[in-house]
Amino acid sequence: LRLFAGIIRYWHEKNILSNEIKITDTLKNALVYIEENLDTVTEAGIAKYCHISYNHFSFLFKKAMGKSFSEYITFLRLGKAENLLLSTNKSITDISIETGFSTTSYFISKFKKYKGVTPRQFREKIQNTNLCWMDSAQKGGVALSNNPLFTYHI
Repeated sequence: LRLFAGIIRYWHEKNILSNEIKITDTLKNALVYIEENLDTVTEAGIAKYCHISYNHFSFLFKKAMGKSFSEYITFLRLGKAENLLLSTNKSITDISIETGFSTTSYFISKFKKYKGVTPRQFREKIQNTNLCWMDSAQKGGVALSNNPLFTYHI
């Protein structure tokens, strides 16, 4: 639910959601179900779960969320993949499987489309950034937390 609330808050701040649109209880339940079943959820399955037709669900979803179901799922899966790239040493293939992408090549192409870099480049860029900041801390920087990204020179 926190993820859902954060997304809605972000979209509201960016004026992506119209003030006129109300998210129904049906859609709220659908969003919770999507988050809990992200790896395997399908649009037809969620429509059935909500006891409405596929077409009606698609219409309601796009109207309320400003994105198609598949765009939304891709958005969530890529967010989960980004977190796994940052917090684990799992292979790109394992991450693509864990986040529900059908093939590794499809995952890589979607990641590059949305993030501008491949998952490997993303991970390397973050690791290099962390190493630069850690080097900075060792050369007289002040670490303000255990996170090397928060190191400053005085």
